[in-house]
Amino acid sequence: MRIQSLSLSDRPYQRACLLPIEEELKRRGHTVFQSSDPLPKDDVDGTIATTYLYLRKERCNKLKSPIFFSEHGVAIVKDGFRKFFHINADYMMQSGPIWEERARYVAPKYKGNLKVGFPKSDELFNNISNSANIRSDVIKELNLDPNEPIIVYAPTYYDPDCYNPGSTQMLETIESLCYKNLLVCLHDFDKVGEKLKGPRYIRTPNKNRYLLAADLLIGDFSSIVLEFAILNKPIVQVNPFPKPDHFYIWRERDYGIFQIGEIANNETVKNAVKRALEDPKQYEFLRKYWVERVFYNLGRASKVAVDYMEEVLK
Repeated sequence: MRIQSLSLSDRPYQRACLLPIEEELKRRGHTVFQSSDPLPKDDVDGTIATTYLYLRKERCNKLKSPIFFSEHGVAIVKDGFRKFFHINADYMMQSGPIWEERARYVAPKYKGNLKVGFPKSDELFNNISNSANIRSDVIKELNLDPNEPIIVYAPTYYDPDCYNPGSTQMLETIESLCYKNLLVCLHDFDKVGEKLKGPRYIRTPNKNRYLLAADLLIGDFSSIVLEFAILNKPIVQVNPFPKPDHFYIWRERDYGIFQIGEIANNETVKNAVKRALEDPKQYEFLRKYWVERVFYNLGRASKVAVDYMEEVLK
């Protein structure tokens, strides 16, 4: 097969989400063209995409081969199937049961749902047994204290009026906790983060290595929190907004509520982190519950994705 892999050139995170599928295709002897624009019909047998921009307006009219759409995140979307974006995809690589259920409810006539999983999570699941070695490597690389917990802060919420993720909201508070091994994994869109210097400000589209090394994640209500839950380690979810209701969620009109750890704000995050480190099993049930609801085929999603593509395109 000759497959084009479509993603915007300035969206490295989305490219990282397609990479596991690309690698599996190549392992099986197929040809993959990484492209930012649709290729001529005669050049390809199928297309994989992970950004809505390629399913908008007239762009999808240039895609004559079957389109396989793989979400670039697994945060819980209320509808699970957004017709404006999704209807132009021939096949939707659903990440897990909750999305497929919602998609079938919203668009019962759509027949393209595929029980794939989230390919980027394969690396996490398949390296659980090796996480201690990865942790040791990260400690050496960043000159961390081996006797202190590694805490990863991964802000992805944003000010709806200006796309500046959570470092603009809570970074100062998180850093004031004075944990020796604090790593800040910045979002691709974080313009404030571009000004931050130092090896502990992590800029990489694939943060799996640092998640595997971490003892605790401070996040919000986005995909990285659910991905980290695969490792069954403690999580603190933060809400930076001055709302009395802590279940206010970034882009709350689009996302459904999920809780997978203690929810904290600027005033309570210090004690929340302390409790999570002291009792890492406190939210274990919720972590396992959401992993079951969000992910199909843990550790095998890339292989399942290519299995479907080979079946459809044979």
